Amino acid sequence: MKNKHKFIRFLITGFPFFWALLIAFLSLMPESVAEKWWFDFFIPADKIAHFIIYFVFTFSIILAINFENLRFSLPLQITAVAVISILYGILMEILQKTAAIGRSANLSDVLADSTGVFAGILLFFVLRKNLLIIKNL
Repeated sequence: MKNKHKFIRFLITGFPFFWALLIAFLSLMPESVAEKWWFDFFIPADKIAHFIIYFVFTFSIILAINFENLRFSLPLQITAVAVISILYGILMEILQKTAAIGRSANLSDVLADSTGVFAGILLFFVLRKNLLIIKNL
């Protein structure tokens, strides 16, 4: 049973790192490749993808912090996670513009990322008591 808990803890704490790498991969692929992955006929699909990707990223970081019992106050956790997630989104946009991959930075992408960040934080607050129960099983 103890090994099962270690594996679950590993999945929960390792997932944000995996997700950050996935974000970097998707953000930094050349435009010619990226166009094949997204539905160009549905313009908001890109913004919806940004929202979902950063929603999952933020929620997974908060979840990992709480499962690791890091001794930070909740306001500090939320602030740090929000800042880290938003800055990561901004960094990806800057790298898109500066790397020679044919992509450009877009403020509306940063806004979609940030909206996903705040939605991930909101979901954590909604599920917080249930997450504490699951953690203590």
